[in-house]
Amino acid sequence: MAPDGEFDRDGCFSGSAVEQGGKLVLMYTGHVVTGPDKDQDYKQSQGIAVSEDGVTFEKWEGNPLIGYDAIPDTASRKDFRDPKVIRHEDQYYAVIGSNDANGNGLVLLYRSEDLRSWTYVNVLAMSDGRFGDNWECPDLFPLGNRHVFMLSPQRMAAQGEAYRNLYPGLESTGIRAFASGKCTIASFQKWDISI
Repeated sequence: MAPDGEFDRDGCFSGSAVEQGGKLVLMYTGHVVTGPDKDQDYKQSQGIAVSEDGVTFEKWEGNPLIGYDAIPDTASRKDFRDPKVIRHEDQYYAVIGSNDANGNGLVLLYRSEDLRSWTYVNVLAMSDGRFGDNWECPDLFPLGNRHVFMLSPQRMAAQGEAYRNLYPGLESTGIRAFASGKCTIASFQKWDISI
């Protein structure tokens, strides 16, 4: 993937892929620098590319499929990235990392029937102030009769001897996210090996 469109001209960021009708559909983040400070002046949206052989991908002409106008007012207008797409029952869902622009990371949940038209569902989960100011690379997947929710919080403060690295990996299990569009997280545990 290479930046070549209006919505991804300054970067094609990470995402995920699912199979649909015998084709591999990749959902990824398009990054656009909007001002002189590339670290502060940017916006992000989601697009897809499709492959029949898993090697050559063609970007969808309707990109971005989840644009800036689909970001709720409760989320950052610029940090909106790393979509993880999953299929649950007869729907597709995407969890996308973001923050509330006030120092709390969060993950947004979107739903689609066809991978082209997406509807915002809810803020799936949000930091209570202890788990970083932006949440990246969220993942949500079934494991037996429960779901596992994983993420990488940015700039998370150490808690005693725990979480002493800047970008830890966290997980929570046993959540049921699809019925209400919101998950309740009792606790997180580290899944990476760093301190």
